[in-house]
Amino acid sequence: MAIYKTVGAKTPTSLTSIYTNSGSTPAYIMLARVTNNLTTTQTVTVKWNDSSTSTAYNIVLNLSVPVGASIRIFEDRLVLEPGDSIQIQAGSANGCDVVLSVMEA
Repeated sequence: MAIYKTVGAKTPTSLTSIYTNSGSTPAYIMLARVTNNLTTTQTVTVKWNDSSTSTAYNIVLNLSVPVGASIRIFEDRLVLEPGDSIQIQAGSANGCDVVLSVMEA
């Protein structure tokens, strides 16, 4: 049976995991959205960590998020195998909200 979760985080200034698939089956990121809360443009980096190879891959690197804007990070689902994670980082602490919609299989 699938379990649906919404995960939210305020952006840190150092690369930080906001979701890790701790299950034994794949998890699907259905939506990832970043919203700028400040009065200046923010830069955001989002990475996928592949636990099978211990490699981090950029989903977006230094993405400029305009004042008041909300940006969808990718257009389709992202599959996370067990142990894989999503990390975020921004130029200003708490400058952006990040929201993930996750389906754990």
